[in-house]
Amino acid sequence: MPGIVICGEGLNDLYYDELGGQSGPLKICLDKLLEFFWDDASYINFFPVSRAKLADTEKGKPEKRTSIVRGLKKDIPDAKYVSICAKLLAKIAQEKSVEFGDDWGVVFFRDLDASSGNDVDKVYKAKVAAMDEGFASVQFENGVPMIPKTRSESWLL
Repeated sequence: MPGIVICGEGLNDLYYDELGGQSGPLKICLDKLLEFFWDDASYINFFPVSRAKLADTEKGKPEKRTSIVRGLKKDIPDAKYVSICAKLLAKIAQEKSVEFGDDWGVVFFRDLDASSGNDVDKVYKAKVAAMDEGFASVQFENGVPMIPKTRSESWLL
């Protein structure tokens, strides 16, 4: 059964709001997009991964001297962390593909987090590049960076 690994700022925004008992904004958007392209998208599995779970995965492991992503530009302070997270999400999707026997993808949602002094477009491109490099480091082609720019994020909420 095919599926999508989704990760974002928090599970309430991303997948499921326990207080309200409903899907979060990103999950609703993905559902609408899937419904547009397929008549019945209910057969698609979703596997939410929190940022805390990703942090726990790497916690306590010594940092390797070899670069996670060769040629990664550090235009943003957390470029390496974003790449590592993308790589870990891709590995989870690859494990799910083996487990379920179908292709799995990743939707990686992060806020832009650009201060007013920064060039928003430069930070945006750097985060997308960091995610793409993380996916590419494990030869994963089904990763989608989702980084709403500050103005575009408000419509999503």
